[in-house]
Amino acid sequence: MKDRAKEIAKNAAVIFAVAIAYYIFYRVTSIGLKCPLYELTGLLCPGCGITRMFTSLLSFDIAGAFYYNAAVLILLPFWCVLIVSHYAEYIKTGTRALKRWHKAILIASIIIMVAYGILRNVSDLGLSPSHF
Repeated sequence: MKDRAKEIAKNAAVIFAVAIAYYIFYRVTSIGLKCPLYELTGLLCPGCGITRMFTSLLSFDIAGAFYYNAAVLILLPFWCVLIVSHYAEYIKTGTRALKRWHKAILIASIIIMVAYGILRNVSDLGLSPSHF
């Protein structure tokens, strides 16, 4: 159990360090990752705006975060609960199998993200940041 906890902590530390480095790089240079779908087609994928969303969140600008990517902002708490629950179970039992409610959250997330990706490109609901 201790080894599994150390493994999770190490992986989380690496992910956190990379995220902080990327955040600092973005804040200093304003250079973010380019979306291949947007670059090729001009269409916004469901993930477009995530960097700006997180930057807004870190500045406590919830409205700005919602503007840049409403779907991810709304789903983020569910994903956090899912991740914490899944890894707590893994640490406790050693099993990596997803529970039924984990799968339900993931399937619902996929459906929501696909719908969001379509709606932000075909409608005028304010789901597309105008300065992409």
